[in-house]
Amino acid sequence: MKQVFLQTILALVLILSLSSCLEMIKKSFKKPKLSYEGMMVEKLEPTGASIRLYLGVSNRNNIDLQVSKMTHVVYLEDVKLLETDIKDKINIKSREKTIVEFPLQISFLGLKKNIVNLWENKKIRYTINSSLMMNTVIGEFPLNIKYSDILELPPLPELKVKDVKMDSMTFSEVNMTVFLKILNNNKIQLALDNMEYEIYFNNFEVAKGHMEKIEFSKDKTDVDLAIPLKMRLLSVKRGVAEMLKSGEIQYNVHVLIKGNSTYGEYEIPFDTKGITKIY
Repeated sequence: MKQVFLQTILALVLILSLSSCLEMIKKSFKKPKLSYEGMMVEKLEPTGASIRLYLGVSNRNNIDLQVSKMTHVVYLEDVKLLETDIKDKINIKSREKTIVEFPLQISFLGLKKNIVNLWENKKIRYTINSSLMMNTVIGEFPLNIKYSDILELPPLPELKVKDVKMDSMTFSEVNMTVFLKILNNNKIQLALDNMEYEIYFNNFEVAKGHMEKIEFSKDKTDVDLAIPLKMRLLSVKRGVAEMLKSGEIQYNVHVLIKGNSTYGEYEIPFDTKGITKIY
């Protein structure tokens, strides 16, 4: 009986000691600080981006903490395009600032602007709301942060007419080649499925068609394309015939590039015109 009494007393003392320690921890506990440490764009496509977000958690206590859950909400141009929960547990060491990184994939397809108009603005305003659920000896509580900035967008690929050459000419027909160049700045990853084109000489349509699977190699930033033309002189307008005789071509090229990205299909229209010598 005496032994049971002593065990009960010891248990009560232990409970009171733990309660007292916990109360001391609660009083001395300092809430960690959450800071925005930067963002890196890992991949940029016409319809979206893969980014890596960096947050800093400053633990000012003598005990380790743990992040049990993270929530990120991303707004582009005030439109919510992403909300994601991450349940990876991350240890935050005592008396240290821990940098935590999060990979996020953001699609532009939910924006009110179309893809071309978005890129023509050359910048996009974004806001990221992040919440980290901290797990500590005194319970769970959230750390919240909101960050807004401008993401600078590189220019879309350019289309240029590199050259127009006459291959052969008889009394009845002319064979020519139009050389196009698609210039990419290599900051945008492209996966082009096909290209539709229309070519006009002096406002007269001389070619219409499509090309498939246009590929950019990793070590090049542009692609050269050759489009052969065959014109029967009896079917062309007098103005075009006169241009062919003079050796000076006034051209207008319409191109629609179609492709796929991680975030969905896209179309990019191009229009270019000018005057060139063919001989």
